Amino acid sequence: MSVFSFSGAVILIQLVTGCVVTPIPTTVEELPFSDEDIRFIVPGTTSRGQIEAAFGEPDIVRIDSKLAVYGKARRVAGLFGATMGKGSIAPIETLHLLAVRYDANQHVNAVDVLRLGTGALDDTDCTADGFCIEPRFESGRATSWIWDHEGSVLAKAIIFDNPQNDAAAKSFEADSNSCSLYAYHNESLLGNRDILVYRNAPHTEPVIMDEDGFLHWRNDPGLVFVSAGVIPRQESSSVRVKGDMQKFEFPCDAGKQYFIEIDLREGWFKFVLEISLDDRATGLAAVRGRRLMLDF
Repeated sequence: MSVFSFSGAVILIQLVTGCVVTPIPTTVEELPFSDEDIRFIVPGTTSRGQIEAAFGEPDIVRIDSKLAVYGKARRVAGLFGATMGKGSIAPIETLHLLAVRYDANQHVNAVDVLRLGTGALDDTDCTADGFCIEPRFESGRATSWIWDHEGSVLAKAIIFDNPQNDAAAKSFEADSNSCSLYAYHNESLLGNRDILVYRNAPHTEPVIMDEDGFLHWRNDPGLVFVSAGVIPRQESSSVRVKGDMQKFEFPCDAGKQYFIEIDLREGWFKFVLEISLDDRATGLAAVRGRRLMLDF
């Protein structure tokens, strides 16, 4: 990708912000997870140990570690921006994921390479068996006062379940031995902020949720505890939230379904996060318009 292909965006930035933004020559980094890199992987034969010997510990795991995700950013260009006598260098990167599924014997069951924002024919966020991954990359450490970094790293990810499990959850079949919980997130703010959701904390790991997904849990009858908190967009975010973590509890009965809304809205000089139960009609509509997310 040529750095000069960004000239239109550069001109727009200059007009809108008054900043001087200029493409700079950049050595394009090697393609992560290339055909050569993954040639040794043979489903049914290659072990988890061999994968981790080649790529290290995974960045993200799901389904009791049966799904492992590795993420790497590839620097393809750079921009130099200057305003008020100060300048910085911002890298332009494409994002690449390696998703590995393991069977019960800790051998590779399936492997997928996802290339995001590359413009390539395989530019997709879903694996062949229908798991869709929305990664959250963060910048590596700064290397100088002229902002640059060693490459973005995969810090978090929202992972949606395959269409078969999504359809099963949306059948809304009751279980006579447990209560069925559906949780989803709404917000009335500009943008889409990720939140952390805990069920029966501290006994479960948190799940990252956005407005596109919902969670489906089976819970033993009795008290249910749900907690949620906002993930700041950046450490210097000026957004204030009323309370670091909101908690909600209610009794659930076997054979019944409960729809849990986690709402983020603007309050009196603060953003307020609230958790409540929706009526069945509202909950059904909310779930049907979202995708099932993978829990830990």
